[in-house]
Amino acid sequence: MLYCVRGEIFFCGGKYMPRIVFREEMESIIYKLPNYLDKYLFLSIYEGIKGKEYCEVVQANINNVSGNEMKLSTGRIVQISDLLKDIMNKCCEEEKYHHIKRNEYTWYLNENNGDIYRRFEIGQGATEQSVRDAFRVYKLIERNISYFHIDMTISSLYDSGKLNYIITKAKEHEATPEEYLYISKYYNDEVKKQYGDIFNKKAYLEKYKEYL
Repeated sequence: MLYCVRGEIFFCGGKYMPRIVFREEMESIIYKLPNYLDKYLFLSIYEGIKGKEYCEVVQANINNVSGNEMKLSTGRIVQISDLLKDIMNKCCEEEKYHHIKRNEYTWYLNENNGDIYRRFEIGQGATEQSVRDAFRVYKLIERNISYFHIDMTISSLYDSGKLNYIITKAKEHEATPEEYLYISKYYNDEVKKQYGDIFNKKAYLEKYKEYL
């Protein structure tokens, strides 16, 4: 028997299976969101831009984009889709945020100097600002998930993007996802580079076998 809590699926025995969203559905979710900032938060995390306390998301600058490559604040260079690139450009141009639930607008505070993430409030010092930014990213995503009844969580948003990436790349290389992950060149040069983390391949394949 299965039951669902906040977009996550559980077995009665306690085994956990995350809600996975593939690319086509992800783009339909993006289409619903009212602000380019919201679209950026969802799609950037889906495509592997995250970092500790969302630092890569918050510190991203459009001037660090070249073609479909982007250099992040952590030094990583990742591939971005044409859709994400377009959203990033429009996010830089957006001047105010529409709070759809109460139908109010808030002007962004930071100047348009290429920063993609736009702020509502400025903290005292770098540490306080990073805490405020991380909290704001989390709350904006959570509010949109709740308001639009999106069947996912922030963690499954990231996991969905990585799984979609692995399946897509495996097909490009005419390999199964298992074969793809166990070819070190592909794993190191593509998955690890795009998503910036190391994971147990055997456990990962077992966890997501329903989707592979």
